[in-house]
Amino acid sequence: IGNGDGVNSSASFEARRSAIIADPENPAYVNWAVYEDKFQNVETNGNHYKLAYMMSELQRLGIKPIVNTQHCNVGGATSATNPRDWQNVTHNPQWMPISIFNNYADKWEFWKWHFVTAYWLAKNYNVTDYQIWNEPDHVELGANINQDDYVEWIRYGSDAKRAAIQAVNARFGKNLTAKIYAPVITSPKSFNERLDNADTRDDSIGWGEKISRSLRTDYRGQTVGYNIFDVFDTHRYVDDASVYYDDMITMQSGMSVNSPG
Repeated sequence: IGNGDGVNSSASFEARRSAIIADPENPAYVNWAVYEDKFQNVETNGNHYKLAYMMSELQRLGIKPIVNTQHCNVGGATSATNPRDWQNVTHNPQWMPISIFNNYADKWEFWKWHFVTAYWLAKNYNVTDYQIWNEPDHVELGANINQDDYVEWIRYGSDAKRAAIQAVNARFGKNLTAKIYAPVITSPKSFNERLDNADTRDDSIGWGEKISRSLRTDYRGQTVGYNIFDVFDTHRYVDDASVYYDDMITMQSGMSVNSPG
């Protein structure tokens, strides 16, 4: 965990990706003993739970979760935080890159983590629905990530989750289909460019516009015949339900204008 597994180029990334998809439970590719221990026994901060117990209870109760997968926790991010300089930014686990812009070793660690978590959850609990990060447009919660880096998260993370669920289907005879939610922004106001706050990351293009334009572009930068995310997801705080109709129009018209196909 945390060493890049020798991945240092596009070719080595693709080779490692193919190997783990073909043989996902091979300990040469994934240290499953470490992951299994964490999934079973580590209690989270904030909302206190152990993942395996929580998932078994949700399954017992017939509740289908949308799982928020955040590859690291960045405490106290500000507008000065540089997530591309992640080794000098306080976060947990410290070996996990925040931004994956820098090199293929970082991209691999990010992709592998998303693959491993989705594989384990699909294998054991039939989990298919995921969001990748929460509120990237929020400076602190989003670790001051920029829009290009967030798009990388979605491209690599969604590919990993789809590959993991397909691997579970092939190995265990299941028929699960991944569903990815994005960009999980703080408000529909962030669909388009915003000049009403101090955050400059969306002054020229909104988070919704940015991710919508990448709807058919995969992690290789190639145009594909499927959507890399399935549900446009936003939050809405404080306001009463009278604003929801306008929110839907904003998102539907924005997706129509900005999405390919």
